[in-house]
Amino acid sequence: MSATEYPDLYYFPIVVSPLVVVYSQPVHASLRLDADVVGKIFIGDINNWNDTEIQSINPDMVLPNMTISVVLRDGSAGTTSSFATILSEISPSFQNRLKLLGIPSNFNDWGMVAPQLKAFNPNFQYTLFRGETEVIFGVVLSQEGAVSFGPLSFALNFAMNYAWMKNGYGNVINAEQEQILQLPPNITMPDEKSFYVFEKPIINRNFPDAWPMVAMTYINVNVTANDRCNLRRDAAKFFVWVLTSKSASYLAALNGFVNIPPQLESYILPHLHTIECSGESLLSYRIVPKHNTASIGGLVVSFVICVFVVVVHILLLPTYKHRLVSKVLTSILCFSSVINYLSLIFWFLEADRNAICLARVWVFAIANTLLMSVVFNTTLQYYFIKITIDDHAQMNTKFSFLPSTLGIIGSFLLIQIVLLVVWTVVDPYISVVQVTNQVDYVGSYACDSTYLSTWLIIECIFFLILLIFGLYCVVYTWKILTTKSRWLLMCIYNSVIVFAICIVYFTLKVPNDSEIYNIITIFVLVITVGFDAAVFVPKLAESNYSLSSFKSH
Repeated sequence: MSATEYPDLYYFPIVVSPLVVVYSQPVHASLRLDADVVGKIFIGDINNWNDTEIQSINPDMVLPNMTISVVLRDGSAGTTSSFATILSEISPSFQNRLKLLGIPSNFNDWGMVAPQLKAFNPNFQYTLFRGETEVIFGVVLSQEGAVSFGPLSFALNFAMNYAWMKNGYGNVINAEQEQILQLPPNITMPDEKSFYVFEKPIINRNFPDAWPMVAMTYINVNVTANDRCNLRRDAAKFFVWVLTSKSASYLAALNGFVNIPPQLESYILPHLHTIECSGESLLSYRIVPKHNTASIGGLVVSFVICVFVVVVHILLLPTYKHRLVSKVLTSILCFSSVINYLSLIFWFLEADRNAICLARVWVFAIANTLLMSVVFNTTLQYYFIKITIDDHAQMNTKFSFLPSTLGIIGSFLLIQIVLLVVWTVVDPYISVVQVTNQVDYVGSYACDSTYLSTWLIIECIFFLILLIFGLYCVVYTWKILTTKSRWLLMCIYNSVIVFAICIVYFTLKVPNDSEIYNIITIFVLVITVGFDAAVFVPKLAESNYSLSSFKSH
C-alpha cells in the first residue's frame, strides 16, 4: 500500500502487539525457545518436542517424545506477514530457507508457502485451516503437541500456553513483562504527509530485556468521506483517546497490547486533526501536553505557604489574640488558596482528556474546602464582620438568618449534580466504549474541549455564587452554635471532605490515573488538618465566644 495507490486513506498504527508462539499440552507451561529454534520449527527442521535444541534451552524440563504439529492459517493475513518478516530478521535458518526457495520474507499466505517448505523437507508436519486467529488457536487447543503463532491478546483471551523467548542478549523474556514497552530504535518517520505506512513491523532486538517479536495493529480512515459525520467524529475522538489516555494504556495492557512509541504518537495525532467531514474538522479541540510544570509548581508553592502560615500561627505567635489579628498571615493564606485553586484548574486542563471531566468534581471539592476554611478562619470572620457591621444591633438586622439561603445553596449543589450527569451522558468516548460492549470501563471519562471553556465559565459563576451564599449562611450559623455544636460542625466538615474524596477516587474508576488522585487527596487532607489545627482548635478552646469578644480584639 502507498499514498499514491490509495490517496483517500489514512493508514496508521493504533497499538503495538507482541507476537507469541502458542502450544498445547502435554508440553510444559514454562517452555522456553529462542528465535532460531522458532524459525526451524516453522520450516520443519525441528519436528519433535524433545529435540536436542529445544532441550538445551530447557535443561530442567522433561519434554515429551511427540511430533510437533504446526497449525497454519490458510489465506493472506497481516499477522502472517509480520511473523514471517520478523523471523526472517531474527532467525538465520528461516531466512536462509526462504532465500533458497525464492520466497519473499514478508509473505502473507502460508497456503502458498507451506507446500514448498514441505517439498524441500518432507518431515515438516503442518495443517492448514481457513479462518481468523480464533479458529487457529482453537485447533491448537484441540490437538496435543500442536503449535502456532499469533498476538498475545488472543493467547491471553484463550488462556493458552505461550513460549517465553530468549532474545539476542541471551535473556529469557515473558511477553507480558513491561520490557516490551522499550522504544524500538529502528523506527523511521515516513516522508509522506497524508499517509502513514510501515514496510516492516517493529523488530526490537537492541535492548537486553526486549521481546524479540512485536508488530502493530493498523487503522484505515477514509479522509474524504462526507457522510455519517457524527459517527466518524466519535471514532476519531476514540482514536485520540486510545493514543493518549492513561486509562486506554491500562486497558490495552489488560488485553495484551501496549501503546505505540511516543514519536509515532506525536506524528499521528496532528494528521488526525486534518481529517474533515462535510468541510468541518472531526477533531476541533486542541491536543494538550500531559504534564504542566507550572501547575504542579503552583501546588507546591501553595502547600509551602500554607504550611508556613500554620507553623507561624501555632508556634511563633504567643497568644490567641495575636493570631486573631494577623492581617499579613491572613492575606498570605488567601493568596495561597487562590494559587492552589487556579493551579488545580490548570492542572486538569493540561492533563489527560479522561481527567478533564473529573476536574469538575475535584474543583468542586477544592472550592468547598476553601469555602469552609475561609469561613472558619477567625481573622477573616473578624474583618468581614468589621467592614460589614458597625455594632451588635446592626448585625442582628443584616445577618438575620434566612431559611431560603439553604435552599439556594442546595439548588446550586443540585445543578452541579445535573452538570455531572449531562456531561457523562454526552461523553463521546463512553458512547464508543458502550458500543464495543466494554461497559465495565465506562468510568474512564473524557470531555471534548470544544465546550470546556463555556462549561468552566458557567461552573465558576456557580462556585462564586455558592461562595457568597455559603459565607452568608455559615458565618451566621457558626455564631449561634454552642461549643459542642461547633465541634460537631467541625467533624461534619472533615467527614464531608473525606467522603467527597472517596467518592471521586473509588466510584469514577479511572485506574491508571490514581497517582493524580493520591496527590490531590493527600494535599487536601493535609490542608484540612492544617486548618483544623490553626483555626478550629484555638477557636473552640474559647468557651465564651461572642461578638463582643470578637470586636474587643
